[in-house]
Amino acid sequence: MTKILIIEDDDALRIGIRDLLEANNYSIFTTGNGKEGLNLIEAVKPDIILCDIMMDSVDGYEVKKELDKKMDTSLIPFIFLTAKADIKDIRIGMQLGADDYIVKPFDSIDLLNSIKIRLEKNKWQKETRQTDAKDKAIENKNKLSAEEHIFINSKGKPKFILVSEIKCITSSGNNSSVYVEGGLKLQVRRTLKKWEELLPENTFKRVHKSTIINMKYIKNISKWSSGTLLLHMKDMNETFIISQRYAKLIRTKLK
Repeated sequence: MTKILIIEDDDALRIGIRDLLEANNYSIFTTGNGKEGLNLIEAVKPDIILCDIMMDSVDGYEVKKELDKKMDTSLIPFIFLTAKADIKDIRIGMQLGADDYIVKPFDSIDLLNSIKIRLEKNKWQKETRQTDAKDKAIENKNKLSAEEHIFINSKGKPKFILVSEIKCITSSGNNSSVYVEGGLKLQVRRTLKKWEELLPENTFKRVHKSTIINMKYIKNISKWSSGTLLLHMKDMNETFIISQRYAKLIRTKLK
């Protein structure tokens, strides 16, 4: 059953909201002050919070600020219930990340609709986060390690190469050039994005929209005209431009 916490110092209003929500099959927890509300949040783990603003000791704004200090509580849908209808107060509530702002007196249908909408949105967001996490886990699982071999077909000739022996990869559209130990340069039909999905990200970094390099083969970095950076690779005659977008990242990794 969906759990709702009501933090409201008006006894009659708090009881009225409780009765309304219990009649609509919600599990209700209530308190008349913000400090106790924060304790209840930790104990109950509500699915949504309805909170008054003007309360003694700890007001509604402070409750929301405390919740935002922790990832799990910051994600709980939060609705302000208040008699403060001034646009400045509403803006403060929204800037704090409140999901809705209901001004007293309010219609029971409006309150029920707001709760339903916020719960449905939160459910969708949870499902989206879970899907993203699964996709990331699958992506990491599919990445090759530096000591694995990868099969490529270069100009109709199948070949296995060791991932750690790939020095760098440049691309043009769907075609890429793979520079490998021993001075080999293999032509492969594969986009740079596909290479990024396959190669271990702790070793291989993009330095340009058309270039991925193996960090262990970097010889040095020099300045070119107009402040452009050039990347020199070990045992290679070619130099590669580092675009400004990736320059800071590469410098950080080399420290």
